[in-house]
Amino acid sequence: MSTSYRISIIGSGNVAYHLTHHLIEKGHKINSIYTRQAKKWMDDLASIPHKSDLDYQDEYCDFIIIAIKDKAVDKVLSEIKNVSNAQLLHTSGTLDVNVFEKYGFEDYGILYPFQTIQRSRPIDMSTVNHMIEAKDGVSLEKLELLCESADLKYRVVNSDDRSKYHLAAVFASNFLNHLLTISKDLLDQEDLDFNLLKPLIDETIAKALALQPKYTQTGPAVREDKHIMDKHISMLGDRKDLVEIYQLMSDNIIASLKH
Repeated sequence: MSTSYRISIIGSGNVAYHLTHHLIEKGHKINSIYTRQAKKWMDDLASIPHKSDLDYQDEYCDFIIIAIKDKAVDKVLSEIKNVSNAQLLHTSGTLDVNVFEKYGFEDYGILYPFQTIQRSRPIDMSTVNHMIEAKDGVSLEKLELLCESADLKYRVVNSDDRSKYHLAAVFASNFLNHLLTISKDLLDQEDLDFNLLKPLIDETIAKALALQPKYTQTGPAVREDKHIMDKHISMLGDRKDLVEIYQLMSDNIIASLKH
């Protein structure tokens, strides 16, 4: 690595945790970590100074990375002071790049890791696609240099398109995971083995990625097998919430295949 940057982190969640570890691994210096809940920060990074305020007057930074919940970004930006020449970055999938503008910051951008991330599960951040955007060409060049020095895969994506990717990801990841949760709960209630579904799940995902998902759909809705669908709804009993999901998904599958 040709360049080592001085970076301050704001946040202590999943993204902050893994990104901090990755940046250290790639030779960057983490100046400090700011979090409102000091005890929440991880013991393995206890040697990094913990900030109790957002005044950076006595701390020279090349970058300040804001890895917090979207709803907290505005308040944090309103409290940041004396950033000097630091580039401010947020890691949100939905917030516009211009969220920084009203607070008078001169150098800012987006560093959005397009992946489901949990602190408890190891992840190689160099395999994650990062969507980046910046105030202008000069800021973008600086952000690209950070990504390259940290071995982060990146693609320049504007705020509008990033929100569209985020929406698609909610269906592809968040909703999918919830459906798997429902599937496991149904089997657990009957003392049945969820592990038997794992090869099915693996093949479903592999096939959808290898081909177009629309053309790999199988099941009773594809066949419009009303007898089986009615039986499944009956088996759900008084779980009206699951009946509604089952019917909505089935109807949507049937409709999508007619277009």
